[in-house]
Amino acid sequence: MGKSVGLTINEATAYNTNTMDAHRMVQWAKATYHDFKLIENLADDLFYVYFTENKELADHKVLLDVAKKNKIDTAEVKKILDSNAYQDVVMQEEADLESRGVESVPYFLINGQQFDGVQDVSTFKTVIGAALGMKPDEFLNF
Repeated sequence: MGKSVGLTINEATAYNTNTMDAHRMVQWAKATYHDFKLIENLADDLFYVYFTENKELADHKVLLDVAKKNKIDTAEVKKILDSNAYQDVVMQEEADLESRGVESVPYFLINGQQFDGVQDVSTFKTVIGAALGMKPDEFLNF
């Protein structure tokens, strides 16, 4: 499905990696920068280096390179990565999601309806259209 929208996903050759440090870096960036677009770009770049370039997200050099690309203070990121900072935040978020029955990523919650894993475009159109009060013939064409 990724190829159909211009994404290269090399899942078969991706490392089975511990993503805790990547999650901690994102949580720190959220708390520090309060910039949704920056966090979105940071997350996109982490997905890209993992799924397309097949780099290991547990490698601090990889994480520092992603931070640098996003103009994030790499000295501060290195301090975070060399500590356990934000691990409690990540673990609490994980526990909250598990308590709601979330078992995979990506995860979507749309108008109270939960979706785990990759979904096709028609699913999103149907659910979002219904949440907006649209009729099926309207939301399948937006």
